[in-house]
Amino acid sequence: MSSATPTAKSKAKTNAIQPRHVAVAIPYRYDSVQSQSRPQGDLQICLVTSRKHDGLYVLPKGGVEAGESSSEAAIREMWEEAGLRPAPSNHHSAPVDSSGLEPSLLRSNMVADHKPHKFSPSADPLSPAFVPRAIYTAHEFEIKDSNSSSAVWPESRERQRKWVSLKEAKEGIRWRKDIAELLDRSTLGGY
Repeated sequence: MSSATPTAKSKAKTNAIQPRHVAVAIPYRYDSVQSQSRPQGDLQICLVTSRKHDGLYVLPKGGVEAGESSSEAAIREMWEEAGLRPAPSNHHSAPVDSSGLEPSLLRSNMVADHKPHKFSPSADPLSPAFVPRAIYTAHEFEIKDSNSSSAVWPESRERQRKWVSLKEAKEGIRWRKDIAELLDRSTLGGY
């Protein structure tokens, strides 16, 4: 018979539960219409249709795979879901720790899912025992030219992409609280 108390067992089980690490790409560009107030042109964000929710849009995102950094996963997901590739000088690869997260990432571009992990001891996000279903990490990528965008991509038959203003992007993804929060927190959020 084990000498561990039920409390110690439940604490050990909670510590073993890990949220899924999800990389979120925020692809952006500036349209070609320039003005005195916007010398670069107006900021646009690329959204893709959700496969699970008809008629709704999301930012490209997906799980970080073994041996992959969060930024590498965001680039992969941006290609698979939106057919976009950033210029080589537009991103960096940071060292990855054993969790798959880059230690250099600022907490401001990370958000815990408000939904619980299926084995979370608590469904209340305010509880110390709460384990989120996922941790989302955002990465911004400027798409500079037409060579960075493909007419056919891995999920082009399953998804549509559209370029919208920052305001429209925020409104379009508001239904996904976690992802919307990342866009609000991004350096583009106050554009």
